[in-house]
Amino acid sequence: MLDGQTGGGQANNWKGNFGIKVTEKGDSKAILNFTSGGSNVTVRHVDLVGKGSVSSAGGSYSNDAVAIYGASNVTLSYFHMVGIGRCPFFISPKNLVVEHGWVEKYYGSSAVHSEVASIWGFSGSVGDVTFRHNLFTDIQSTGGLMWDNSSNKAAKLLVYGNVFYKPAGASWGKANGVVGGWTGGGGEQFHNAKVYNNAFINVDQQSLSTLPNIASGNEAYNNIFLNSQAPSFSKFSSHNYNHFINSGSTAGESGGTTGSGDPFVNVSGLDFRLKAGTAGGMNLAAPFNADGLGNARGADGTFDRGPFEYVTGTINVAAPTNLRAQ
Repeated sequence: MLDGQTGGGQANNWKGNFGIKVTEKGDSKAILNFTSGGSNVTVRHVDLVGKGSVSSAGGSYSNDAVAIYGASNVTLSYFHMVGIGRCPFFISPKNLVVEHGWVEKYYGSSAVHSEVASIWGFSGSVGDVTFRHNLFTDIQSTGGLMWDNSSNKAAKLLVYGNVFYKPAGASWGKANGVVGGWTGGGGEQFHNAKVYNNAFINVDQQSLSTLPNIASGNEAYNNIFLNSQAPSFSKFSSHNYNHFINSGSTAGESGGTTGSGDPFVNVSGLDFRLKAGTAGGMNLAAPFNADGLGNARGADGTFDRGPFEYVTGTINVAAPTNLRAQ
């Protein structure tokens, strides 16, 4: 384990003072690179700073923040990424957990394709991949969390308790969507993506990709869509109990709801706790029954929608976090 001890990963303190800071100085190299010999590794409380411009190297070992070439059982916790020259995550993992982090800014271009996470079996078959309790404030080039498990159709992409937030004035790329995959022209497939209790805020593209031609077993429950393009669930065979605010209708969901206003404590200050409880969502079993602050979901009889469970009592509003210009 590599542990910087301090920094990042809370509902209203996504950055903080990290115990470890790694700054990229050159080109064509990932900041953290895990090969098959780099298995069973945990990295915590780390600030990853890229070169601040798009990579000039393109493929293979490029300017990614985290590259995984076949490694197993890797965990990245309490982290921050900014200025990444290509993908924050370029990964072919056998079981990966990414949690309590903030992906603030990365770069892509027509010559150097990027996405928040490029997940596919370029170094052996993929295993389960989990993104939980993270904040994403940038989508560029190809898209967000792009998943291809044609190498192992039983593998799961677990996406829960995250916030996908486009800040005012930010320019996001519009391609494959925020959570999704590729069309399949290269044999890509999209199976077993489980999208629970996330928030999609100001998303002016598909939150859930419609592109994959071969898809099955995908689910979307208990998410909040605020001021976003109405999501399509065409590749998600099971969806319900989502909450839509200025983001279209309930899409035929028996437990779906619509509303008005901003349900979060302080969006511009990156505090995405709820001002009040939401209408009851679907009760989900562990590990989905706790939020990123460790609050048990449904303890008051209502399993709230969105990334954080509402806790009664006084809410201290966070001061604005230093969100860099996009």
